[in-house]
Amino acid sequence: MSHDNTTIQSLDLALQKVLTPPHQPAGFRARLLSKVWEEQLRDVQADKQALEQEHAQALERLRKNHVRMQRDTLAMIVGMLMRPRGLWPAPEHGKSLQGK
Repeated sequence: MSHDNTTIQSLDLALQKVLTPPHQPAGFRARLLSKVWEEQLRDVQADKQALEQEHAQALERLRKNHVRMQRDTLAMIVGMLMRPRGLWPAPEHGKSLQGK
């Protein structure tokens, strides 16, 4: 269904007249905008605080992972120094015959 330009323009004008807010005193409008601004500011502050808390938790998880990786690396190094042939070394063939 297609509409011509004049129909769309007349509908736009009618909607503008219907949706136009009533005239209010300047003081009322300023107070209303101030309240809206304060509410938006509270929302932004709450969002910022939530993001900061999430960031702190992510940093704590990273720190714990870093400590865990250092601990595991140190354990592997110590294990290699104490048992250079490995945890389960292969038996050395022919050694028992050389002792006789």
